[in-house]
Amino acid sequence: MTVNDKKVLRKINDLLKDTERNGNGGTGKPEALKHELSGFWSRRITKEHWLIYRIDNNNIYIDSCKGQILNHLHIISAHWH
Repeated sequence: MTVNDKKVLRKINDLLKDTERNGNGGTGKPEALKHELSGFWSRRITKEHWLIYRIDNNNIYIDSCKGQILNHLHIISAHWH
């Protein structure tokens, strides 16, 4: 793993923690997606990569992360009210 990969991984973790705390608000320029991705949100990881996710029943489901499709893999549970 390169130094750049570690920075990207740290940024992804920070974005997920922020999403857990703030829902669809917060850092990474959250943006609601449209059309066939309606219901999903994006947050900027780097200039080239975005975190694509949705929140359902206080769970965060990741669809795309750093350009790789994760097929709606359940990553973490969010517990905010």
